[in-house]
Amino acid sequence: MAGVYWSVWVKHSRSKRHHHVPQLLQRRFCNSSGRLYFAERDDVGECFGKISERTPHGCFWERNRNTSLTIDGRIVDTAEEDYNKFDNFIGDMLSDIDEITANQLIPIFPSENNKALVQFCVLLMKRSIDMASSSHDEEMGTQIIEATRADALKAGVSDELVGYLDGLSAKHAGASARLYAQLSQSECVEAALEEYRPVLVQPSKRKGLILGSRMVYGTYRAGCGLGDPDFQFIVPIRKDLAIVFLHKSYECRSMTNAPDDFINELNGFIARSSKQVASHSRQLLTAVLRRERLMQVMLT
Repeated sequence: MAGVYWSVWVKHSRSKRHHHVPQLLQRRFCNSSGRLYFAERDDVGECFGKISERTPHGCFWERNRNTSLTIDGRIVDTAEEDYNKFDNFIGDMLSDIDEITANQLIPIFPSENNKALVQFCVLLMKRSIDMASSSHDEEMGTQIIEATRADALKAGVSDELVGYLDGLSAKHAGASARLYAQLSQSECVEAALEEYRPVLVQPSKRKGLILGSRMVYGTYRAGCGLGDPDFQFIVPIRKDLAIVFLHKSYECRSMTNAPDDFINELNGFIARSSKQVASHSRQLLTAVLRRERLMQVMLT
């Protein structure tokens, strides 16, 4: 009988802890104990709080972030299930890259692999809390419901439909719209990114990369945008490795070592652009956040 109760509990249980940075990616930044040093900004978003040591399970997550309601009011985690499938996809891809670097091979990215890396980059970008915050779900849901109600009344639909709209949860309506946008294919962005090619960049052994909640970072000069040769995307994928997407017009080896100054600037950019950050090293994360605080004071 106990086995029956256990199977029923397993069938109906659901995880409410939804990671916006995949745990699989987080583990690639862990120390030898499998832990991370983690910090997040305060509610105002100005300063990072105290650094704490955590496992990936306790970092970069939000309660029910990928949960929405069906029309008949059922709780569904379809988006969370889709992200789990995506995590398996990126796990295989990153394992292939690990094999290349472990064997000191020259990475070759044929067009189909390049396209997969582009999709990986776009999905991470749209998944980030820095790009799509759930704090606006209720406001967005209210706007959607009000606009739909106005259109329904204008079209002379039944009072029953209008009453149904009045009973909808604005928060869940907004979450559904956000999740649809996050998981929909961004054909224009992907097409533009195909004009870029991936380069693997490694810091020196005395340097390391931090992980930020934004995950994908665009660097560019003032006035240029996606498609411009001076625009580049950087995706840290390991504490000692990043993918840099450079415009095809640039001649560069498919794997290169990064100078220390570049890594220092990149870590600073990650901290400035992210709501949450983590590192394998408390010393490294402390130094990055201290440097950014000093820069913030100097600019004010």
